[in-house]
Order: sequence, then C-alpha cells, then structure tokens
Amino acid sequence: MTHDELAKKLYQVQQEKRCLVILDDIWSTEAWDLLSPAFPSRQVRSKILVTTRNREVALHIDPGGFLHELGCLNEDQGWELLQKKAFSRKDPDFRICEGMEKLGREMVARCAGLPLAIIVLGGLLATKETLDEWDIVHRNIKSHIGGGREQGQQSRVHEVLALSYHELPYQLKPCFLYLSHFPEDFDIPAKKLVQLWMAEGFVSPKYELEGDELLEDFAERCLVELINRCMVQVAVIGSSGRIKSCRLHDLMRDLCLSKAKQDNFLHIVSPWGRNEKADSSTGRIRRLAIFSEESLTMNYYKENHHIRSLIYFNENSQLIESIFKYLKLLRVLDLEGIQLLDGELTEEIGSLIHLRFLSLKKTRIRVLPSSISNLVCLETLNLETIEKLSWKSTVLIPTVIWKMKRLRHLYLPKWCNYLTDDKLQLANLSNLQTLVNFPTNKCDVRDLLSLTNLKKLVLNGPGDFQDFGEIFNPPNKKLNNLQSLTMKTKMLSFPDKVVDVGQVVQGCPRLHKLHIEGRINKLPGYQEFPPYLSKLTLWGSRLVEDPMPVLEKLPNLRVLRVWGAFIGKQMVCSDKGFPQLKSLLLWGLPNLQEWTVEAGAMPSLFRLEISDCDKLVTAPHGLKFVSMLQELEIRWMPRAFKHRLEEGGEDFYIVQHVPSIIFLN
Repeated sequence: MTHDELAKKLYQVQQEKRCLVILDDIWSTEAWDLLSPAFPSRQVRSKILVTTRNREVALHIDPGGFLHELGCLNEDQGWELLQKKAFSRKDPDFRICEGMEKLGREMVARCAGLPLAIIVLGGLLATKETLDEWDIVHRNIKSHIGGGREQGQQSRVHEVLALSYHELPYQLKPCFLYLSHFPEDFDIPAKKLVQLWMAEGFVSPKYELEGDELLEDFAERCLVELINRCMVQVAVIGSSGRIKSCRLHDLMRDLCLSKAKQDNFLHIVSPWGRNEKADSSTGRIRRLAIFSEESLTMNYYKENHHIRSLIYFNENSQLIESIFKYLKLLRVLDLEGIQLLDGELTEEIGSLIHLRFLSLKKTRIRVLPSSISNLVCLETLNLETIEKLSWKSTVLIPTVIWKMKRLRHLYLPKWCNYLTDDKLQLANLSNLQTLVNFPTNKCDVRDLLSLTNLKKLVLNGPGDFQDFGEIFNPPNKKLNNLQSLTMKTKMLSFPDKVVDVGQVVQGCPRLHKLHIEGRINKLPGYQEFPPYLSKLTLWGSRLVEDPMPVLEKLPNLRVLRVWGAFIGKQMVCSDKGFPQLKSLLLWGLPNLQEWTVEAGAMPSLFRLEISDCDKLVTAPHGLKFVSMLQELEIRWMPRAFKHRLEEGGEDFYIVQHVPSIIFLN
C-alpha cells in the first residue's frame, strides 16, 4: 500500500466510523501539512488528539480547537515526584532527614517544575546514600544551572541531563553513548545491545574471570543501572521480568548525540543532518552509523580504514565490497536489512579477523563462503539471512563454525543446507549461551549435552524432537543453565510425531520459557515442571485430557498460549488456579463447547484472547469475577458469540468491566 493509498484509507475510515486518532509529538507545522490529507476536518464524528511541544503547531492544526497547555509542577508536586524516584528502593520505614529535604527542595526549584529534569535528578540521587553525597550533587547543580528564573526551560533540562551524564561511573559512559547509534524513537533490543557492548570491549572479561557472573549478566546490570538512573527508558519487559527492549527520550537522545560528537565517539551518516568529518583536533573516526550512503564514496572507507564499528540502518548499499577490502580492523559489523550482492557473500569476509560481532540478518544471502572460518574471534554471529519461506529460502553454509570457539551467541538460518555431506559440528563451542535454529536433522542432537552454558535454544525440524527428549536418558544428563527452549516446526502444519514433555522438562530443570510444537499424549504432573516456568506455548498438542488442571498449578506461569492444543469439549479453570497468569491466548480449539472459570481463578489476568474456537457458545460466566482483566480480544469467532458479548447482548454483563474489548474477523 502506497502512502497516498494509506492516507485515503484512513480518511475513509474516519468518515464511516467514530474514531479517536492520537498523533503524538508533532514537532512542526510542515509535519502536520504532510499528514493532514489523511484526516478530514469537517462533518465527521471522529476526533483527533495531538500532542506537541510547540503552541504554534497546535494553533496551526485547528485555531478553534480545544487547547490544553500543561503547566509546570509547583514546588510541592516537584518534591513529591523527586521522592518517588530518589527513594523508590528504600525500606518502607525509611524517613527523610530534614537536611535532605532542604537540599532536595532547593534542587527541585532549579528544575523549573519540569518533570523530565526532576525524574532524571531523582534517578541520580537514588545512587546517593548520605547527606554529604546529596550536598555534593547540590553544589554541582548550582554550578551547572544558574540561579536566575529567567533561564530558558530547555536549557535547564539540558543542564540537569548533562549533570546526570557527568555523574555516571566511568564504565557506564561509553555504554550510554553507544545508544546514540540508534534512530529517534527506536526500540533497542536489549540482548543485541549487550552483545554490541561486549564486542566493543565496554564490558571487561575480568568481571567474568573474577567471579561467577557471566559478562552478559554484568552488561545487563549496566543497562538496569542506566534505567534506574532514569537515563534510559524501558520499552518492553518479557514474561520473566527481564528487559526485552529499551529506548531514549528525545531530549536524552539529544544529550547522547551531543556528548558522542563532543568526544568523537561516533560519526553518523544521514540524509537529514550535517555529516561532519573528524578532524585532527578530535581524532579518527572509530564508529560509524549509516542511515544513507548518498554522501559516501569508496575513498571514504579507504581514508577511514581504522574504523572499528559499522552499523547500517538502511536497506541498500553499493559499497559493501569496500568494507571487506579496506576496513580490516572492524570489531562490529551489523548489516541487518541490507540487500546483499545477489544473495552471495564474498570470500573477503574472511579477512575481517578482528570481528567480534557479525549480523547478516535479513540480508537475503543464500550462500556463505568457507572463509568465515577465519573469524575465530567472533562472539556473536547472526546468519538468519532469510526471513520468509519461499523456494529460495535455503541457505548454504560451510561446516566450519566449529572453529569459532569464542562464539557465545549463534543464530543459524531458519532453512539451511551444507556445502558438503558433513554434519554441522557444534560440540566444542563450550561458550555458547544462545543457539537459535539448531537443525535437528542435520546435526547430532547429543552434541547439545556438551553445551553446558546454553541459556537459549531453538530447535528447528520436528522429525527429531523425540531424539532431543531421549538425550536426557539416563536422567542424570541435563542442561542445567537452559532458560528458554523452543521446539518449532518448519512446516505449515503441525507434526504427527509425539513429544515427551516429561523427558524435556526433566532434562531442563531451570526453564523460564517453553515453546513446543507437535503432538503431546499427556502432560506430566505439575510437580515435574520447572518451578521458574513463566511462559508456556503449546501448538498442535492435540491433548485429549483438559490441560488446565495441571497448568493452573504452575506457581509462576505468567503467559499461556495454546493453539490446537486440546481436542476435548470441556475445559475448567479452578478457584485459586493460575495465581500469576497475566496473559491467556486460546486459539484453534475446534471441539471446545464449554469453558468454565470458577470464582477466584486467574486473579491477575490482564489480557485474554479467544480465536477460532467455533463451537464455544459464549465466554465463561466466571470472567466477571476476574477484576484485573483489562484487554479482551475476540478473533474469528461465530457471529452469535460476538453478538452475545457486545454491548446490549445477553452476556455483556460478563465482560462489561473490561475497558478494552476488540472484535476482529
């Protein structure tokens, strides 16, 4: 769909239906003029809510519209906000001394009532325990921010943010500056960020050598520290409570870019900004983020052959061969999304022997050269080059990965074959923590028992799922560190071979996430499941017995997704069952006619989705007791089911307390 077609579609929908459209953070009148053709201005029942920092933009959009201008916080409101951030981790009996309150209120006054400045200041003060430490910050903030009220609000915010950066421990400063690589409003994957930090050497191997903590765990703690200091925002939290992605506030990103430029930390090549070159006063370019190659030539790479890190954010590149030819010192090469060289990767990739991080994700490469065996320093290798299944989906890879003994994170192609008849040998990669798309039919499944540091494992190919369960026989053989296990089929239908879940959970006692595709004759008793299990996905299980009496007893289960997992007619969720469950997705249960939810079941449920359960007459009566339920989504269900739950329907009383109810067909 083109932009014009999308605009027409949006325009039409708003004329036909009642819509509330929210447009966040419109910066300029020009931006609105580009968007406005998609929004009818008269004789419609729809409404538009626009947020902007510029009053002139609001008046330009609709001079006669309702204008709500947010005021700044007063002294008491500012002090209350500061306390929430600065003392959020204190003991409930903690009392703020008079001296701290005096200093705190004076610092709040210098933030001019601006919430972001107060939040960041609170994050900084949360790391200070004593009155003396607060006094030092107080003196610093006085020197950073002038005392006059006439100083601009924007300047005050910037100075508070700058102080928060100045106060960072030395090892966190490069971690923070690295975030300047990413585009505005970009959700930054936490795992990838940690891997990049490690490849750059920001996380010293000494932390792993001196204690029991892995480098990844230490790096993740660095990210948590930046979040606790309110310098980085959490975007998505996973079912186990760990951070999946993060992002920067616009103003914090401005600071990040400013400091990165000031320290010659990063050079950005983009079509919308000035692309200043490093000069002799600031030193050589070490890191490059490319949003557009329009201003680059082959000579650019030749002149800057000392570049250590190169990350692409655009889809087209005509200079890839120059990278392999001239940038021999690269430690990080992220080509994700680049459409490369007619599906082949040049042998010259093998000359980049210093690489620690290499991502070829979504590059459509179908043949990998044997020269990648030279990349023996690699810690992260992503070969998920093909995203969608087609007749060209198979990727040919050489059986040389066993030589990369420093690998910690390996992402194989979803569909792969080998250049020789040899099997892929992985048993000696003892540092592996992540192994995605392990092809069970092209490797020896027993090799996995040698990978004792594995935390995440994705098995590809249902033909050998049975073999995976059997490697834990005798029962003393286990993958004790494995936290996430996915057993997925590459086919469009679920496999017929039976998976012995009992063997799997017995061999992986510390699982937090488990995803199984394929038939299951019977679930093991709830006592046999790992106590840490927080997310469970069962696809195509075709269980005859109701799985709920077992699953509802799992004490830490937060997400349950089932698709074609049960072929019976009745399902029951008991009182006190699923104590921690937040999200329940029921898909494709073709024979389900009656679902009972007893009062007291699923007390924490936040989201429920029901789809393709054609014989289910209505939602269970007990849902009316699930007071925490906030989102209900009904997909591909019979019309009668939908009409009963709509406002005015005979069963609407069951779900009338749910704020968001969505029907999709």
